[in-house]
Amino acid sequence: MALLAIILCSSNSLIEVPAATLPATASVTHVIDGDSYVAHFADDLDRGVRLIGVNAPELTDERENVRYWAFLAKRFAVHHLEGRKIKLEYDWNNLDKYGRVLAYVRLRGGGLFNELIIRQGFAYIFLLYPFRKDYQEFFRSAQQEAVRQGRGLWGKEPPPEIGLSEIQSHLGEYIAVRFTCDTVKDGERFIFISPENGEVQILISKESGLLLPPAAQFKNKVIAVAGLLEKSERRPRVYILFQRQLGAGDS
Repeated sequence: MALLAIILCSSNSLIEVPAATLPATASVTHVIDGDSYVAHFADDLDRGVRLIGVNAPELTDERENVRYWAFLAKRFAVHHLEGRKIKLEYDWNNLDKYGRVLAYVRLRGGGLFNELIIRQGFAYIFLLYPFRKDYQEFFRSAQQEAVRQGRGLWGKEPPPEIGLSEIQSHLGEYIAVRFTCDTVKDGERFIFISPENGEVQILISKESGLLLPPAAQFKNKVIAVAGLLEKSERRPRVYILFQRQLGAGDS
């Protein structure tokens, strides 16, 4: 019977584990940020997962603009991954210095999420550590396209404003929407607002330090929102954590 060795070279070194010992499927149970997750693997173990070749902005960065994009990168990952089954591909380094599994993550439809988050402008290509060259070229092309199209991090203009009737065709995208607030619910952690027909629900965090008026004052106001449009069980949602995502005025 072959013996499998785990080699710890130093606290700053990569930990090498034979790829054959890691299951090729898992379910994402928690999104930490744009490029890091917790997943329940097919061998019934929970492991941290880090995307190979991807660097998303940091949620702990001192700069608000960086935190803004880090939040949107996390929401993008939640939309595509949280609670979903994924397939994993591995390279020659299987674990990083924090013990997270290094992987290429494929979605149910077969697309590579590492490439998708770069192509949509929510993360950068990360070339500090080597990985397979064909994917390096694939990710470079994705970032070049994001730059050319001015997507996400590379955008110089506000996101495109869409009508309420267009919401279902823009799920998972960074958009802006404007509507007259019809319903307001003052929850423990969020203020929930939505237009008359309920096409979308906006969740404004009460824990983010935003300077918010009393919840009742949103009623009958014109609300302008920019954010990631996410699918939920009842209706699409946009989470608001930064003042720049939200504007209000008299109707």
